[in-house]
Amino acid sequence: MAFSHLGDELERELAHADGGMSNDDDTGNTGGRGGRGRGGRRGGGGGGGKNGARGGRGSRKRKKSDGPATDKLTSPGNPQVKALVRLRHRRARDQEGLTIIEEPMVLRRAWETGYPLQTIFYCNDMLTPPAKELLEDLRAAVAVGQLSVKMVELTPQLIRKAAYRDTPDGILAVAPQQRKTLEDLVLGQNAFIMVLENIEKPGNLGAVLRIADGVGADAVLVTGEGTDLFNPNVLRASRGAFFSTPAVHCHIGEARDYLHDNGLKVLASTPSADTTYTDADLTGPMAVVLGCEHDGLSDAWLKDEGAIAVRIPMEGHSDSLNVSTAAAVLMYEALRQRASG
Repeated sequence: MAFSHLGDELERELAHADGGMSNDDDTGNTGGRGGRGRGGRRGGGGGGGKNGARGGRGSRKRKKSDGPATDKLTSPGNPQVKALVRLRHRRARDQEGLTIIEEPMVLRRAWETGYPLQTIFYCNDMLTPPAKELLEDLRAAVAVGQLSVKMVELTPQLIRKAAYRDTPDGILAVAPQQRKTLEDLVLGQNAFIMVLENIEKPGNLGAVLRIADGVGADAVLVTGEGTDLFNPNVLRASRGAFFSTPAVHCHIGEARDYLHDNGLKVLASTPSADTTYTDADLTGPMAVVLGCEHDGLSDAWLKDEGAIAVRIPMEGHSDSLNVSTAAAVLMYEALRQRASG
């Protein structure tokens, strides 16, 4: 089911083909190194797919004079299509170390920030105007050697089957899961970090990444057994902030040690706190810590030595806000205090 181990087969196939192309059916992705994306930023490349038998059904290969070579897949039984569809499930994504990037703006930001892309899948009949413009830009970058990425055309039926969204734009990409560690983080002098515990909904995690990017946070730490950082809905809800704001999944103990070792004070949000967030000092190196709506923060954070517990006032019947809303309230108050201080 993997894309990765199948690329070598295709490369061997292409090596014997005229002009780097083949008339064989059911071909997949070729590997390649990343080039520079739009605006001089690093692009990405390299992928893989499975070769079917010579003369097999379900795909054809075309070569256009005005752009890079493109495969056309038409059969749901094609091995590459099956591998793509399986990436809708977290287990397959984790096993293969891959993810799916959808929506033209999100995919463009991935490309422009240098995130490596393995394969671009598209359907000409379904391309929205932004998707068509993006595909043209990607083709142009490939044509001049700024980007190395495989282009695969799908039928409307196949791209709907593969897309994570109910209303696809006609383009999506398969990309590697580039996981960061705490050691990869580079903190500023006045470090500002967002920490999330057991966040369950991909949309909430993506929204927090977007907020963290908006306030210029150094990083987002994701602890516990919550949602998958590489869930396509996380990438989409972040509006591309995932690719510009470092996000690290780690254990609670690792996160706490990292914050203490780097001299960050911990601001723990909980409805039971006596201090409102506006009365707390949110300046200096700090981490804002939030839990899920259902359970809130665990004692690992609430009883952490030196942690400052704060609450967001709730005047109605509810006792808490959506986690992304709470993150926006706290982080923008911190931004205000830090800017005026």
